[in-house]
Amino acid sequence: MATKRTSKAAEVPRDYDAAWKDAFRLFLPQFLQMFHPPLFAVLEPTRPIRFLEQELRRLQRRAKVGKRTVDVLAELPLLEGGETWLLLHIEVQSSKDPEFPHRMWVYHYRTYDLYRRSVASMAVLADSSTEWRPSRYECHHFGCNLTLEYPTFKLRDLIPQIEELELCDNPFALVLASHLRAQQTAADSELRLDRKLTLCRRLMRLGLTRDKVDGLFLVIDAILTLDPELEEKFERIIHSREDGMELELFTSNRFIEKGRELGIKEGLKEGREEGREVIARRMLERELERGLILDLTGFSEEELLAIEQLKLELPPS
Repeated sequence: MATKRTSKAAEVPRDYDAAWKDAFRLFLPQFLQMFHPPLFAVLEPTRPIRFLEQELRRLQRRAKVGKRTVDVLAELPLLEGGETWLLLHIEVQSSKDPEFPHRMWVYHYRTYDLYRRSVASMAVLADSSTEWRPSRYECHHFGCNLTLEYPTFKLRDLIPQIEELELCDNPFALVLASHLRAQQTAADSELRLDRKLTLCRRLMRLGLTRDKVDGLFLVIDAILTLDPELEEKFERIIHSREDGMELELFTSNRFIEKGRELGIKEGLKEGREEGREVIARRMLERELERGLILDLTGFSEEELLAIEQLKLELPPS
């Protein structure tokens, strides 16, 4: 009887920090829409959100509160008009830490002390525990009482809705689904590959701009890591002409070089010019940048022009 593949995906290094930070940079309003509707309702949509990376690093150096997972500090424009804005501090914590409430308080007061502006702090608890739910810091000394209560969002609570998250039109839902699927498939890389492909296909249907597609794909890719063998399989599927994701993800920096070596290699190798022409034609129909098409297919400008004029009949995608 065949043995089920259970390679340990959990042992593959994951850059959760960078992935979550990228997700917030891309979709912070959508995150607030899901987790904090009252704050989302007062955002001024015509003014940009400003991420305060240098200020955050300054706060981190001064705070001296030990190891952190993900911290985000952003300046949010509000609907009240003028120069009214709110500082938002978000921390994503992926493991139980008894010092976490104290750290939330330290960042909260230091942010206020630096700017003397209103500060909203909130926490995303991305750990696998069901019981750990810190939402308050308290300090009491001889009649002097200090309390900070902050909203927390426990990702584990969303497990029963994970299929709904995968079908949700809010792009941040795919970030959450990726994190939960990574936890669920820690011991089964084959299942993780399947879930990753499902999320990437769903990404294609959200109607996002090219930059948002590429950005969200890289977030999913960084969270749902695979062992080297299945990573190669994933890349081959992504670049397969039959899969349908190839052209949508073709311009991602993650795959341009890999595409030359893996997926498109089979359609571009010498002696299979028709495959190259089909790929080029599809990219032209999707109105991808001509320079990128020339770079990936190896055609000259004259050859690409000839392909346009021939109007090749494409096989079904």
